[in-house]
Amino acid sequence: MKTVLIDDMRSDIRALAVDLRQVLAALGDRAVASEWRVQGVWATGDSAEVLGSFDGSLAISGDRLRELADGAHQVIDGVFTGMDADCSDPWVIIEAVDSSYYLVRSDDVVVLEVVRSAFRSVRDYEPQVT
Repeated sequence: MKTVLIDDMRSDIRALAVDLRQVLAALGDRAVASEWRVQGVWATGDSAEVLGSFDGSLAISGDRLRELADGAHQVIDGVFTGMDADCSDPWVIIEAVDSSYYLVRSDDVVVLEVVRSAFRSVRDYEPQVT
């Protein structure tokens, strides 16, 4: 999968200006219609405990994920894997990394272009191999 990194920052407080709710909104109707596997979430806000309870073994609806994202003040870490309802292979993987940036992975170039156009600071991401 190709990966882009989103690191839009708020200039007034040097904090990440992007959260899961904005990434899901950028992905549009397909994100809402998808099933999602959620794991490794560390978040703050009303939805933090529920988000943190997922271990990736059960799928939740896109509507439910959007609702939980709206109830989170901040998603610090977590992996969100989106699958079309009739497919077990993911079309997108969203990863929140240490409140510093989001990684969005997809084989669909249209998905990556949508992400590029929705945010100010987006670049290709290649993990460093050590």
